Amino acid sequence: MKFLLLSILIVVVTSCTKQQIITTYTIDTKTNTQKIKNSYYKYNTIKIAYPKGINSMMGRNILFNYQNNQDAIYQNGIWSNSINRLIMSYIYHTIESSKLFRNTIDYSSYVKSDYLLESNVYKFYHKVRKDYSKAILSIRFNLIDMRSQKIVKSKQFDYQISTSSKDLTGYIEATQKAFNLLNIDLINWLKKS
Repeated sequence: MKFLLLSILIVVVTSCTKQQIITTYTIDTKTNTQKIKNSYYKYNTIKIAYPKGINSMMGRNILFNYQNNQDAIYQNGIWSNSINRLIMSYIYHTIESSKLFRNTIDYSSYVKSDYLLESNVYKFYHKVRKDYSKAILSIRFNLIDMRSQKIVKSKQFDYQISTSSKDLTGYIEATQKAFNLLNIDLINWLKKS
């Protein structure tokens, strides 16, 4: 009897101490950004504002939406940083690499800038249905002239990229494709004066 109780206790303790392996994912900022030689903004500085969005969506959890529009989070994977910081880093590297502006600075800098780029994230999740699976990204940008304090232009970018599989791996791959498209679209939009 003693042996049986000791065995049960060992099994219970062992199963309680086993932790699920959680994989950390990020968005690759090393994409090939189009370099702009002669830009309307080439003598200006742009500051990238900290991205905004719905608080429940902007953490490190990877969200998915399934049948009947029910939301959940993946238990076996998280983002390497908050969505705000990942998107901030991505936008910063995209614009910096393009050489569209003389200088690109992030929101934490005290340096004055000629322009401010605001971003609002409306959707950022994995949409899974019986017959399809897509990475969803919806983000709006406002380019503000800091001298006049007026919006120069504003645009919303919406992406729905089909995934290669309905699991987390397929979603991450499709999300990277969405950001690669955003890279091109954002620079093309900004370079039009």
